[in-house]
Amino acid sequence: MRTSMNLSEWFANEYPQNMIKDSNSHFYNLLPEINAEINQADILKHSETVKKLTDHGLTITNLRSEFPLLSTDGTEEKSLELLQKWNIKNLTVVDTSYYPGHDASINTRLSETTMGQDTSQWNLFSEKYNKLGAICKTQGVDLLLANHSGTIIENLEDFDQISETYKYGFYIDVPHFLYINEKMDQLTAKIENKITGIRLGSFTACAWVATRQNRYSWNDSVRFGIFEPYKTEHKKMLKNFNQMILNRYHQLKTISLTCERNNELNNPLDNYKSAQAAFTEIITTQVVK
Repeated sequence: MRTSMNLSEWFANEYPQNMIKDSNSHFYNLLPEINAEINQADILKHSETVKKLTDHGLTITNLRSEFPLLSTDGTEEKSLELLQKWNIKNLTVVDTSYYPGHDASINTRLSETTMGQDTSQWNLFSEKYNKLGAICKTQGVDLLLANHSGTIIENLEDFDQISETYKYGFYIDVPHFLYINEKMDQLTAKIENKITGIRLGSFTACAWVATRQNRYSWNDSVRFGIFEPYKTEHKKMLKNFNQMILNRYHQLKTISLTCERNNELNNPLDNYKSAQAAFTEIITTQVVK
């Protein structure tokens, strides 16, 4: 299993545009060793840059896309076209129905006010993505539903609502769980058995407290420096998440290492390499081959 680097941090900081100018750069030399996860918005906006990166050996393993509950704008078709064009085998979806946006203050769970315990709504939700999953399967693509702060699937309780009706994979976004202070004691076998993707990252505890007190939006929290790349020293803090990975490692389709620190001093490539080293240490020492 090769980890993937989330490219959003690169595009947010305009690193790719700078790095690709020098075909002999250290980044180019590393490309054959790096898998990538990329957001649909980024691949549409920076398609020429993405093509240059893939021409030099970058493999995109996972497309991260945002869909509303009942799409009427052809979002699914656009995503499937991108999957075919870039030969991507995993489609990870964040459902942004009713989502206030990255720049809005996120203080309540969206599912509490939109879906709640309404079984019929959750069944419609599952039906929607079962149809999409079936389409993906005909093209050799795995569908994964992801959690994200302020969206319909935000915590483990939300995953549990669809664990019996939704037929495809779950993608656990650890940084977003940490952001809402989610605990892993609600992780049921029904959920765990569907986990086929994960995104690892950590955060600075004091920064997290400050963002909550100031009611920062998601974007402002990132800019404030709440997140850190996954590092060796985070192993104890993320013990439950690490154990989940170890338990399900051989069924995972995609593992993304976030480098999401949107500030001027951030170097996503260095962050990714340190995160990869920490992750590799856990896997090589604890996963039975």
